[in-house]
Amino acid sequence: MEIEEWRKLPEHPAYEVSNLGRVRSWKRRSCDPLRGPSRPRIITPKNLNAHGHKFFEAWDSGKRFKYPIHPTVLRLFVRPKREGEQALHRNGVPDDNRVENLYWGTHQQNMDDMVAHGNSERGETNSKAVLTERDVFLINRMSEFMKESDIATVFGISKGGINAALSGRTWRYDA
Repeated sequence: MEIEEWRKLPEHPAYEVSNLGRVRSWKRRSCDPLRGPSRPRIITPKNLNAHGHKFFEAWDSGKRFKYPIHPTVLRLFVRPKREGEQALHRNGVPDDNRVENLYWGTHQQNMDDMVAHGNSERGETNSKAVLTERDVFLINRMSEFMKESDIATVFGISKGGINAALSGRTWRYDA
């Protein structure tokens, strides 16, 4: 069993982040002096984006500050972010914010990790995809004897869409 270590958020010392990716607040909800010393409460993180990354909110003087959890854990337990770095997940699970699962890396490393972990939206998994893998296979074959404009008419997309699929800008297909 891992031991949980807590570190204060320097810019908001009433908030702490743990090496397990949890967040707690020492702020009191009540001003009742009879309740004794305050105890921390665990903050339930919210979804930062559609990819499943989590964030928490810190409140100070009536202002809200949003913090993505994964870079905050790295900043407090590993080192500050350097220019051009992104917080990456070793296992590809965006809400696993344990310090041992996180590391600083480049944008390219992030893209490579997404592909390796199956988290990238490529081909048919892209929510904006109009063509299927079979369509791209057929487009490649048809391009041997048809003009791009005619292929575009067959598939009901623009000539530019056909050109992008053939050139590999929007689809990569290995025959």
